[in-house]
Amino acid sequence: MINEVAGFVAIVIGIVSCFYGYKVSSWVSALALGGLLGYAGFGYIYYEFNGSILAILIALFVGGILFIIGFGVGFAVFRFAVSLIAAILLASYTANYLLPTPHTYYQLLALIVIYVIPLYLVSRYLVALGFSILGAVLLLWGLQVLGFPLKISVILSLFVGITGLAYQVTTIRREKKKSTS
Repeated sequence: MINEVAGFVAIVIGIVSCFYGYKVSSWVSALALGGLLGYAGFGYIYYEFNGSILAILIALFVGGILFIIGFGVGFAVFRFAVSLIAAILLASYTANYLLPTPHTYYQLLALIVIYVIPLYLVSRYLVALGFSILGAVLLLWGLQVLGFPLKISVILSLFVGITGLAYQVTTIRREKKKSTS
């Protein structure tokens, strides 16, 4: 019974991820960073003032302000963080497999700088692609748990993944047109 419920939940999350992954990702990033900063601020103030009633009130206030700051930073930095991580991965691959063997850290840093700007410009599409792949894999797993044949599961997962990616790309382009006009 629990496996079937988990499979159904995976199907729902997979479909949402395929079609709305880019929109959801910025919210998740913002909430995670806001929650982390808010919790850190609350915990620090609460610990420093030994848990008195005044400390709880001050800690809630400081934690709330840090949550709001973290939430805003999570939205603002999300695209840059994605492009920086992708640039580091791509630069390390390039340095390890395409450069002569004794390469320097300066060469690796130069590759990161070269890759980060183009990746930042396409980061929306990278995130959409990543969430579409993740959603298709979750859908495939959920269908397998529910006992669907492998061929049908793969076909349905590919269909939903490709359709979801097309929808996300269309939505991203529409939003870019709205912001430029």
